[in-house]
Amino acid sequence: MKIRELCASITGRNREERRVRIAVCIAVLVSLMVCASLGAAYHKRMKVQDVHATMEKWQEQADYINAQNYRPVHTKQLDAVAAELLGRIPAHNMGMISYHVLNQQNGKKEYQAYVLSVRGTYTDTLSFLEDFRATDALITIASIKMYPVNDQIETEVCYRVYLK
Repeated sequence: MKIRELCASITGRNREERRVRIAVCIAVLVSLMVCASLGAAYHKRMKVQDVHATMEKWQEQADYINAQNYRPVHTKQLDAVAAELLGRIPAHNMGMISYHVLNQQNGKKEYQAYVLSVRGTYTDTLSFLEDFRATDALITIASIKMYPVNDQIETEVCYRVYLK
């Protein structure tokens, strides 16, 4: 008997009461669906804003790097960078002893390392080291070893050319 009373109270006693209850249930369901879709739209909007902020940050960093005089080069440009550096040797009245490409560790190549040995006078060596650059390539000198041989200085320069 109690089940029948429950069903009667849910469905209503007459037609008008049933219509009102059905309309209220539909309104509640529609309201819940609207709230759920608004929540999903809010989360999507937050993701879009995060992606947009990240893209702006990357663009600022790219603009900064591209505005610099020196920046990483492509792997195919390494030969041109090496040729430019080697071309500076005779320009400073120096002689090349040796030139080696060092092996890079496995994985992503961030740079290519080289060892260059040259011979010249002390002033020519300092002039060469002060002018140790190639057009717009980002180059760092990792180490320099200098030692006298007769009346000249032999210099071993270990340097890195950074890659994109």
